[in-house]
Amino acid sequence: MDVQLFVYDLSKGMARQMSLPLLGIQIDAVYHTSLVFGGVEYFFGYGMQRCFPGSTHHGRPMDIIPLGRTELPEDVISEYLESLRQIYTPESYDLFTHNCNNFTNELAMFLVGKGIPEHITNLPQTVLNTPFGQMLRPQIDASMRRMTQAPVPPQNIPSVHNRRSNGANGTNPSHVVNGNGAVTLPISPVSAFSESSLSSTEAAHGLVHYEKAFPSHPHLTCKVPTLQSGSLRPVTFTKTPPLDKLTAKLGAAGHDPAAVAIKTFVSTRNAEGAEEAAVPDLPRFSAFFRNAPTLLQPEVLFAALDLLRCALLDPRVSGWFAEESPDPTIPALIDHVNNLENCPYNLRLVTTQLACNLFSTPLYPKHLLDGASALGPSLIRLVADGLLDVEHANLRSAAASLAFNLAAANYRVRRQEQREGLSDSELTELVASLLHTLYEQTEAVRQLVLALGYLVYCAPLDSVLVELCRAMDAMGAVEAKKDDWPAAHRGLLDEILLLLDKPWGEEA
Repeated sequence: MDVQLFVYDLSKGMARQMSLPLLGIQIDAVYHTSLVFGGVEYFFGYGMQRCFPGSTHHGRPMDIIPLGRTELPEDVISEYLESLRQIYTPESYDLFTHNCNNFTNELAMFLVGKGIPEHITNLPQTVLNTPFGQMLRPQIDASMRRMTQAPVPPQNIPSVHNRRSNGANGTNPSHVVNGNGAVTLPISPVSAFSESSLSSTEAAHGLVHYEKAFPSHPHLTCKVPTLQSGSLRPVTFTKTPPLDKLTAKLGAAGHDPAAVAIKTFVSTRNAEGAEEAAVPDLPRFSAFFRNAPTLLQPEVLFAALDLLRCALLDPRVSGWFAEESPDPTIPALIDHVNNLENCPYNLRLVTTQLACNLFSTPLYPKHLLDGASALGPSLIRLVADGLLDVEHANLRSAAASLAFNLAAANYRVRRQEQREGLSDSELTELVASLLHTLYEQTEAVRQLVLALGYLVYCAPLDSVLVELCRAMDAMGAVEAKKDDWPAAHRGLLDEILLLLDKPWGEEA
């Protein structure tokens, strides 16, 4: 699809005439921008909104700039828009710090790998750098709100069925539009990965259709309330270290503009929220990390990856890296760490935590489980190596968390799409690592058992997991942990034992 930038002047020519005497600087326009692709115009005002191209109340655009083409499929774009919807809310709009141009810039970065012209994104700060602009900031923001947050006329809102009938020139049928033209995106089988919590009404994880389609699976008759109602929310590592100390460890590389920009982004996001944190130049940041393994020694590289770990907590960043092509940065970094001889503990720990944070966007799980991902084996190797480290409890705990994220993601695909997301070899290595570790360690047992539970629960009766669990005496590994656990938590172990016992074995 071709992607175009529509540029409007909210002042209708007044800025060009009045800016110099009022502000002391020449401003050509008060810019409002939107992106047009697939026959739909997307913009930020009263939340995320859309309309037929050129049909907003702003009139005709003053300029239309071709930005390039995107080859991303519609469902991937929908997932990314879903992640942005949590940041670009009606309440978060601010003419100077969180406006339509910030939204357009980030969406353009994702779609075509570059942002919109800097003279547009820099205009608010240019105005605020003048004494008169700073003084009138509240009045200017208030006066513009009726214009920037106006609803889209109903007749200008594309039908949700247009894309199905008109192909690429229609709209995305998964989008739902309210009376203001605001885009909302219902949770799909993929976007469910990103849910921050699961309610009690989702006790079966919203997967009733599986029971109707496959009512004969013996596990469906088992009472396993912890697994049925437990949260599948991925584990992420959110703690931010002192950023000045972190970048100081990088030496000269810490002064690289890309490193400085991402440090500022993380700091702003932590202090003021995602709405105030404009995403930096991600292609430049990606290039910085592609070069990092050759520029930094392993004992220093961990600091750079820790900075990346913090940034990946934002779905705008993790979503962009998930779709990066043709030479994605994240798999290259993880493979580099996996292949290092005598890899430093802190580097392996940070890399494992970073891998957990990939799950902050639904796009990474989608790629991991599409049957053709090269990242899956790398993550499972990271899990296996981390679980085998008997000297570092924190690393084993992080590896167990990554195992849980992989298991929970695979479980969702299994229940919603009736297939295994991970390959047989990946499932085998992951389950073997979990069972081996359960026999030998006491740390992170709950995460390990939950991961094993979701890998086993409703697994196909002809799955390689059946024979593997028998051969490795999975029941013995779980049973051995009962005495180590508080009595109040032994119910989960009993559930796993129930799944591993006769119901599964008899049918298999």
